[in-house]
Amino acid sequence: MPFAREFIDVLLAADDSYKEEMILDYTEMELHIPTKMYADFVKMNVDNPERAEKIQPFELFLLTHPEANAWAWLHEGNYVMCIHLSLFKVIEQRVKEKLQALPAESRAIISRCQFTNEEPADYLIYQFATIFTFYHEFAHLLQSKREEQNAAHFERYNLAKGPQFDKLAHAMEIDADIFAAEHMNAHVFQYWNALPEKRRTKEALEVLMSLCILSSFILFFELSDGWQEWYTLDHDHPNSLIRVCYIHDVLYQTSKANESKIGFEIDSKSVLDDALLMADHFLANAEGRGLDSFVNVFSNHSAEIQKYINGEMFPFMDNVQFLNCNNRT
Repeated sequence: MPFAREFIDVLLAADDSYKEEMILDYTEMELHIPTKMYADFVKMNVDNPERAEKIQPFELFLLTHPEANAWAWLHEGNYVMCIHLSLFKVIEQRVKEKLQALPAESRAIISRCQFTNEEPADYLIYQFATIFTFYHEFAHLLQSKREEQNAAHFERYNLAKGPQFDKLAHAMEIDADIFAAEHMNAHVFQYWNALPEKRRTKEALEVLMSLCILSSFILFFELSDGWQEWYTLDHDHPNSLIRVCYIHDVLYQTSKANESKIGFEIDSKSVLDDALLMADHFLANAEGRGLDSFVNVFSNHSAEIQKYINGEMFPFMDNVQFLNCNNRT
């Protein structure tokens, strides 16, 4: 068993309102290599003494449950993160299936970066999505730490009808998304810097950035079971379509900030064009082209998206002190 018994006790002792009908199957986790790698990644990053935001005591649970979901909460002095194994598996399955029938244009994009056997393109697409998930939930733990409330922060990707708009909950989700996107981008540069010097090219970095953007499309498309119906001021989570938009903007802004360090200018238009071309293939399903739905909504509601982000949420978030965006060290 990969975790001590007291970790399980924390989960089992939680209030009924936090719990669903779950099966704890650590044997399955041990046999599922990507999930095991993710568990190791989480433990390494949370317990790393070099991290300024280190949290203790921290507990991680990876659960078998049919619904892809995740949540984080502060429970009796323990910072607890729970993520369903299905979250990893739906992403992994889509990536593997789509890579088996990769169009020539997408193959040409990926070929610009000479991936190693240890870190092939499909591994990195998958890894970027799971890294984002970790940092998003980790951001909620940091919010709990600063907020000093015993509140749980759930991911509700398939939104039910009825819940009213919760502005603070939206702010916390946007904050966690921004935190995760910034850290995911740091890993893009980490992978690129690890390449041999001759392969550390502008083209290779831009391919990694495109795969990073592609992973966010896949993540939210799978978690929402397609794109959600259009809304702005409703529910307790922002619309996944809007989330992808500002996550991409964060990835772009943080990448541009690194140009002086890497010595060349990133062609952000080319990066996005390549990501969109690949997303057109990776999001395709029996119901149609998943990217078309995203593009149509963005085209029809771009003014509403800007009003929601810049007019409604960001000014409000400036006054919420426990958000990560307002607690930079």
